[in-house]
Amino acid sequence: MEDTTTTTTTDDEDQPPTSKRHLSSSSSISDHRPLPNIPFDIVAKILLNLPVKSLLRFKSTCKSWNEFISDPQFAKDHLRASASDPNHNRNRFLVTFKTLRINNESQPYLRDYSISSVLDGSVATAAPARNKFPCLESRTKFLCGSCDGMICMATNPSWPIVWNPSTGKFKELPPVAAADGGLVYGFGYNHIGDSYKVVATLDLSNIRLAANCNDYQFDNFVYTLGTDSWRQIHGFAGLVVKDSSGKFVNGTLNWLACDANNLAVVRVLSLDLATEQYQTLIITPVEGRPDIEVRWLRSAVLKGCLCIVAERDMVADYFVMKEYGHAGSWTLMFRIPYANVLPEIFSFHMAPIWVSEEGDEILLAYLGMLSVYSTRNGGSFKAAGIGLFRGSMLAAAYTETLMSPS
Repeated sequence: MEDTTTTTTTDDEDQPPTSKRHLSSSSSISDHRPLPNIPFDIVAKILLNLPVKSLLRFKSTCKSWNEFISDPQFAKDHLRASASDPNHNRNRFLVTFKTLRINNESQPYLRDYSISSVLDGSVATAAPARNKFPCLESRTKFLCGSCDGMICMATNPSWPIVWNPSTGKFKELPPVAAADGGLVYGFGYNHIGDSYKVVATLDLSNIRLAANCNDYQFDNFVYTLGTDSWRQIHGFAGLVVKDSSGKFVNGTLNWLACDANNLAVVRVLSLDLATEQYQTLIITPVEGRPDIEVRWLRSAVLKGCLCIVAERDMVADYFVMKEYGHAGSWTLMFRIPYANVLPEIFSFHMAPIWVSEEGDEILLAYLGMLSVYSTRNGGSFKAAGIGLFRGSMLAAAYTETLMSPS
């Protein structure tokens, strides 16, 4: 499989390179009048605060700008600046969904919105950014994870792609040569090896009650970006993964998993991306709580913390693990009553997408809809103004970055 990438910028070979320390007058893009020399450290600070779209355009200003903006270290510095933006200007989310078509055929769609447009209500009048996806539009798209502005998706269960929607660059991974059964993915960053990894594990939930499932060794595969093949790693036994994708937190990928012979027992299965070792020592926040009758559990990531959503009759509790790996650090962040939505519906499977830095607003996906729940004034819902999607819908938040999947 060849490394396929797209690019939205070109170098301007006619421009002379500038000094590493100063920006020369040849870099003027507004007119032909000479500009005073500007120390390059000031230029660098300005560039770090620009959105990706502007940076891609400015790469063609001159050769030195192109080299500087293309430097992987600049991409990392820009990532840190984007993550700390208090105005949410660089926070976005993707939505993939199916709408019923003629002849009972479903057509997948992919849309991209900014968080700020949802919060200020302008999303209703703004056209969604339909990023050109690096696959045939007719293929189904599975969201498998998000990390540092890159999205891991799959056009079929065994063919994942890592894509940066801000730059348009992507990498098609070779198919996973796995045995029978579906695949569940995770995508995250290994800070020890400074590398990004895609993890695939077999989803054998259709045989989770088999007598030998407790002793079955699940096949697990890892693909490190920059390599050309999958590696098989030591798996786990006795658990059946419930989540459709692993959640990246603190250098680990995490899935909710059931005991193969007792589905009522749910644990957090964690894979350390540095050591590539699994552990199942993390318990859920409702473990040992007979007073809480949970109808549905799901996992998510909110504010960089592992989140567990415990849905019960008319209420959904959103717990976050403030200190990763310590069961005693589970903290209730939100309690959302379903009566504020539609009292006749008992379970909405509300999937959290994003939460504000102040923790008072949360973007939710449920029943093909998107809404913002605010804890202010006793709690209230506000429709996102995007419309109702029919059929299955998945959403993933990401930050605009220059990080490259290749």
